[in-house]
Amino acid sequence: MSALPPPSVYRFPEVLTHREAMAERERLVQAVNQGCTRIDMQALTVFDSSALAVTLAALRAQAPGRPAPAFEGVPEKLRRLAQLYGLQEVLADAIA
Repeated sequence: MSALPPPSVYRFPEVLTHREAMAERERLVQAVNQGCTRIDMQALTVFDSSALAVTLAALRAQAPGRPAPAFEGVPEKLRRLAQLYGLQEVLADAIA
């Protein structure tokens, strides 16, 4: 039996708070390590600053020579949190 190819798009859950962050981080980092470069955040509606930590973990998981993951459908609230924490420049290319 052959292994399934990695998903081309990783989809964030609807809820991502401190409670879900560790498990979500592990799933997302694994997807990025397997070559996933598109991350859809459109469903994300209930979240806290843990969502930023998970996003940063995905960027750190990027293997050298691979393109950085692109985040799509980033909620405006998450963009404002990134600005509040001074991360807008770190995340600028990923969440453009």
